Formats: sequence, C-alpha cells, structure tokens
Amino acid sequence: EKLTGDEIVARELATGVRYFQIQATGDNTCVVTDGEVVGGAIGVGLARVWPNHVYDGLRLMNEGLKTEAERLQSTMR
Repeated sequence: EKLTGDEIVARELATGVRYFQIQATGDNTCVVTDGEVVGGAIGVGLARVWPNHVYDGLRLMNEGLKTEAERLQSTMR
C-alpha cells in the first residue's frame, strides 16, 4: 500500500480500530462484545483530556447498535 504524505501524517495523528466479537450462547442467542483501540498523538490525547466524552460517545453508539440488533431480531421471529 502506497500512502501519500497527508495520509502518513493523518495516521500518526489519530488512528482507531473498532472491533466486534460475537459468541453464540445457545439457539438464536449470542453475546456481542465490541471495543475501540485508539492510537496516535491526537487520538490518545483526546481520550485522556475528554475521557467522559469519548466514553459517552462509545456508549451511545453501543446503545444504537443494540437497539437495531434487537429490532432486526424481532422481525425474524
């Protein structure tokens, strides 16, 4: 992969990887675990300076994902 100078700088400043793990727990049930790994000077700095804002944003995203997953599951029954 060939990166431009701007892309290299952007990756050094802020990076993030969101991950999901889905584990079956029985018939038609599962546990979903997700998280975010933040890196780079700005990414880590923001997480340190505004930990509650970062946490609240991730919590809201998780709640939205849960609501949508439950809505979709209810249409499959």
